[in-house]
Amino acid sequence: MTTTPNRSDKEALMPDYYIAEDGTIHDREAEHRSRTQHTAAPAVADTTAEETPEVSFARQFVYWLFALSASVFAAVCVFHEMQTAFTSPAHLDFLEDYVQQFVFEHAKALVIIITVFCIYLYGKTGAKKHRYNVLAYLYTVFICCFAPPAAVFVLMAAPILMALALAVLVLGIVGLVKMAFG
Repeated sequence: MTTTPNRSDKEALMPDYYIAEDGTIHDREAEHRSRTQHTAAPAVADTTAEETPEVSFARQFVYWLFALSASVFAAVCVFHEMQTAFTSPAHLDFLEDYVQQFVFEHAKALVIIITVFCIYLYGKTGAKKHRYNVLAYLYTVFICCFAPPAAVFVLMAAPILMALALAVLVLGIVGLVKMAFG
């Protein structure tokens, strides 16, 4: 004769197990250990999290002094070597010629401004991330080498880009007028 155990006998056989709502069997002790480990882990992680130390004002000052002087020096040197490319147009017929004359008259200042702006953007993001260390100085030198020629290229292309933008604007207006009046 087999007798079915009553509720207290089942609890005596499996005191640490229970059946969840989804039908799975769970162990109370294992879940308790798991919960205590998971709640303790973030506290340990918070204490071991590496905080970035504050960089001294002197280190930042030396970096910015170096970065700005190097960028201006590089921009002047590149402009001096490429000065023959900046010749003013002989006659002013179109808007493009006026833009070109303005760019060529102010080319040295524009090359310097674009280069310093590139250094500023890197200094506020990359150099700060590197905490103004030697790697930040190396990246600054690389930017100083590549930013002035890029600035010269942009300035050489500026009149053409302005003409293209004007042409697209005119064609867009003509297209809208044709669409409106059919």
